[in-house]
Amino acid sequence: MTRGAGVDPLGVSRDPIINRLYWRRFRLGYSQSEVARRVGCAPSVISTAERGVHMPRLDTLHAWAEVLEMKIGIVDAEHDFS
Repeated sequence: MTRGAGVDPLGVSRDPIINRLYWRRFRLGYSQSEVARRVGCAPSVISTAERGVHMPRLDTLHAWAEVLEMKIGIVDAEHDFS
């Protein structure tokens, strides 16, 4: 993801992983600061990712997903789970 690489009309990243993490956070009622505290990163990491400005490191994405009771995985190209 590059700077300004894509946000939807609501200002949320179009990246499918970040988008799902955002909506899960929203549904659970967690603030960006709360997620960041639980992940162990700066709130700006969550904020810039959700705005489509910066993609966090993979370990941060895994921790973020775990906080939201989700998992990030890799599937082979023969399957489309979107």
